[in-house]
Amino acid sequence: MKIEQKIEKLGYRVPEAPKPLGVYVPAVRVSNLLFVGGKIPLVQGQLGYKGKVGKDLTIEEGSH
Repeated sequence: MKIEQKIEKLGYRVPEAPKPLGVYVPAVRVSNLLFVGGKIPLVQGQLGYKGKVGKDLTIEEGSH
């Protein structure tokens, strides 16, 4: 059984990955650190949050 089937059997749905909005390197590893880029908070294909954490957004909103 594939992992996707196991997840669905548990009652969860894995959403489709969003299409890239630009040309970028998704991640760069430097020593034991991984720097990621191009990640934005899409919720059902729409920008879910906009602003600066601590000013416009709560810590909880910024962690999504």
